[in-house]
Amino acid sequence: NNTSSDNINNSNVTLTSYDLAELGESTPNPFSVETSISYIVPTDSGSATMNIFGTNGQLMKSIDIDHVGEGVLTVNTDDIPSGTYSYQLVVDGRSVSTKKMVKQ
Repeated sequence: NNTSSDNINNSNVTLTSYDLAELGESTPNPFSVETSISYIVPTDSGSATMNIFGTNGQLMKSIDIDHVGEGVLTVNTDDIPSGTYSYQLVVDGRSVSTKKMVKQ
């Protein structure tokens, strides 16, 4: 009489797109005045920040992201010169990704 199957513990897990942090491309890129950056902050994150760096790598602005899930950051660049800038998503103190955007 084999009753070992009665002792099996079954578990289920549901994976969603919000389980992984993601940094999208800026759109449009290249751009002249403004560009939008899409991102995902995982639902279990404690903190998230978007950093924007200048053409020579210096930190220009750090924006706290106060929500989880999908988001879009619109960047207005009227007052900065043309060049290649970079942006970085940091979640819980860890850099998720850094990408480049080109202002014409």
